[in-house]
Amino acid sequence: MKNKNLRDIQREWVETVVHGYVKQNRDVVFSNPFFFGIPELANQENCIMIVGQEPDGFSPYSDKWDSAAIRQWCLDYLSVQLGEKENVPEQSLVGNPSPFWKAFRLMRKDGKRVCWNNLDKLHRIGADGKTQALSRQDEAVFNRPYGREKKSLLRREIEIARPSVVWMAVGPARRESVEISFGLPKGTLQEKRPRRAQWLSEIGGILKLNMPVYWTYHPNYLNFLGVLEECVCRIARHNKQ
Repeated sequence: MKNKNLRDIQREWVETVVHGYVKQNRDVVFSNPFFFGIPELANQENCIMIVGQEPDGFSPYSDKWDSAAIRQWCLDYLSVQLGEKENVPEQSLVGNPSPFWKAFRLMRKDGKRVCWNNLDKLHRIGADGKTQALSRQDEAVFNRPYGREKKSLLRREIEIARPSVVWMAVGPARRESVEISFGLPKGTLQEKRPRRAQWLSEIGGILKLNMPVYWTYHPNYLNFLGVLEECVCRIARHNKQ
């Protein structure tokens, strides 16, 4: 039921927000969207939602893409990173050794169910075919609250999935995008942004969500600081101290 509800709101978001903007900016090559889905096991019990910055290496945007196929690919990719490849029919998928995916494996090793989402659902594609971040204007459009409920896609996905914890592993540079996604005035989260001396902040109350929300540096930088494993441990135990 949760995944069906997710499909419905994602379809509405594409029709309401994405299609028109992409057509108005034909000089920009956008990727196909990332579609969040809930793994079968995580659907049966509380899970920790890890939110990354953006997808990487997605194919160019097309009106003919199959949202169900994209969503399943994302779920399969997550399964492979967690060492559950026997459940995945696409055997060409391989493990990713990056700190981002190491965080998922550490969380799973701690006995936690995890699901994978992204703050930005699309990315730009450069002339060299490589992934580029969205512009601030792109983020302001794709991440904005919309529809009668005036909620962003990310907020709607969180409310449907009802994770026990949300880990916003997006770093301080995505502050404005987070503020846009949760309908906050610009600068609201400035004092809560991750810093080297305090790389984890709890912002669930500010975002008006009914679960802990931890905002940290991206796992790449947490790994550089040597605190990735400590961060995973603290979030897994819902400990912000």
